[in-house]
Amino acid sequence: MRLGRFWKENEFLKQMKRLPMLLFLFGVFCITGTVWTKCVNRVVAEETYYSEKLYPQSALINSEEISDTEEKLPQSIQLDVEEMIQTPELPTGCESVALTMALRFLGYEIDKTTIADNYLVYDAENFAKGYMGNPYSANGAGIFPPGLVTTANKFLDEQKSEMSAYDISGAAFEELFEYLAAGNPVLIWTTMYYEEPVFLEIYSEYDGKEYQWYANEHCVLLGGYNLAEEKVTVFDPLQGKLEMSIQTMESLYEKTGKNAITIY
Repeated sequence: MRLGRFWKENEFLKQMKRLPMLLFLFGVFCITGTVWTKCVNRVVAEETYYSEKLYPQSALINSEEISDTEEKLPQSIQLDVEEMIQTPELPTGCESVALTMALRFLGYEIDKTTIADNYLVYDAENFAKGYMGNPYSANGAGIFPPGLVTTANKFLDEQKSEMSAYDISGAAFEELFEYLAAGNPVLIWTTMYYEEPVFLEIYSEYDGKEYQWYANEHCVLLGGYNLAEEKVTVFDPLQGKLEMSIQTMESLYEKTGKNAITIY
């Protein structure tokens, strides 16, 4: 959820108009460092974005697990999710907080920092496998679906839960509504403040799949939809509960790699 924060947030704010060149120079400066070094410093301050522009393997759900949802998908679904804001404790911990919202919805009384403190898996070189950096720091980077699934299942296994987390990356956006209709929360990867993704030449691989890092990486909880109004309900760890157009969210979901997980 972070990337794109430079050495100091205040310096970054001053340099926002020169973002493309700064990103290039940042990558060059860190070329000899670790992957983590090149991925850190994601900006979470909304004022630095033009928000008015809003625009282990996949386990895709099958018809035996949720019957007839394609034919009988409700026109509107809203999960009773309690919104949670990641700041100030976890400035770059959107994935942990989005997962926490999902687990609380499923009945687990955990605090905002429980996942980050006790279950989040880390990997200094591979953001697909584990969190790179420190979610308590403004210089943290993030984690992609495989690592967050491992994190979620680490928690669920300890609770002796019959539920599991699944990587459903690659599912069409409308297919995610089937999980919501069945009462299953869905986490998707998008961008901070719903801007266009800023991709960097930084890659990680997991289970034969390549993932590309983007500077404004962000993870949110999808908590509902309304087909008639063409809206989805998003629980954003940075902004709280939002109503977004299906078109906007679908576009960003696809541009950032169709990354998603669910729990059931």
